[in-house]
Amino acid sequence: MQIKGNKKLIYSIAGISCILALLLLTKICGNSSQVEYSFEKAKVGQVIKTVAATGVLDVQDKRTILSKIDGFIQKIYVNPDQRVKRGELLALIESSDIDPKILKLKTRLESTELKLLAAKRDYEGKSSLYKDNLISKQAFEMAELEYQTALNDHKLSRIDYNEILSQKNQTRIVSPISGIILSNDITQNSLVQPNQPLFFIAPDLSKMLLTINIDESDIGSVKKDLKVTFTVSAYPEKNFTGTIQNVSLNPIMKDNLVTYQSMVVCDNSELLLRPGMTATSTIIVAKKEKVLYVPNQAFLVSPNVEDFSTQGGKFVWIKNKNLVKDKPLIKVKVETGLSGDMYTEIIKNLKDGEEVLVKVVKSNE
Repeated sequence: MQIKGNKKLIYSIAGISCILALLLLTKICGNSSQVEYSFEKAKVGQVIKTVAATGVLDVQDKRTILSKIDGFIQKIYVNPDQRVKRGELLALIESSDIDPKILKLKTRLESTELKLLAAKRDYEGKSSLYKDNLISKQAFEMAELEYQTALNDHKLSRIDYNEILSQKNQTRIVSPISGIILSNDITQNSLVQPNQPLFFIAPDLSKMLLTINIDESDIGSVKKDLKVTFTVSAYPEKNFTGTIQNVSLNPIMKDNLVTYQSMVVCDNSELLLRPGMTATSTIIVAKKEKVLYVPNQAFLVSPNVEDFSTQGGKFVWIKNKNLVKDKPLIKVKVETGLSGDMYTEIIKNLKDGEEVLVKVVKSNE
């Protein structure tokens, strides 16, 4: 009986051992995986932080020539893209109703001038007689009043005449500057009114103005005199440059988004850029040269999920130089500086050439 009991115990232990061995083998096989680490070396170089924005190009210092009178366009002397000189005649406004007014007011001016001369002679003569007590005070004062009245009438006539001459002169549309005609908003025989735009002219096309819209989340880092690079679809491989001239304080709300306009003065010495082109721009808001840096990805990766934490500072994982099998990586707390678009400046606790973990790949065998 004792022998049979021992056999049963042995069989039971052997069975349990087989089951445990099978479970362990299954677990090992099921979790068997190979971990691959990707590293990049810490380097010394340039760290750049940028802000992206889109905008539209226009001419810098564009002038708008307005009509100062109403009438019909009699003739146009220039075409768009034509170079003109200051004072050059651009167009004529029909002035047939002004010419009769000029003649009428000129005749009135001449008449008041003759009356003024007569009143002045009479006043001077009676002034002399009054001093010699040869005429009464009343007669002298009457002559003086007639002279002042004639003088005022002549002044008013002169004002009216000069005004009509000014209107006549305003029928001649001349260029206020030397430059290039960008466009015109008139045709021959078309009706124009005061303050209506007639021509758009620019002194030079070697400088352009790019108006870009900055998102409210980026506006704090965008300031005057920052450098801007941009591309246009007409020349996708070419980078153009500019400098921020001013940043507007006035917000623009559209589709629940808040943006702020910034004006960028751009170089167009090659005359490739044209008004109305859409530009995709990059603003360099911060840049550091000759600093130690690592890829931004180094702060987003960890060999252990449970060990990934951003509390208490910033950490990176570096390759263990001692090649200890159980501890191939070392976690290092670093002090950082500028966080750029692709790289982050390292100030302390890392050396040039040290390999930093940037990627972990686990593959099942």
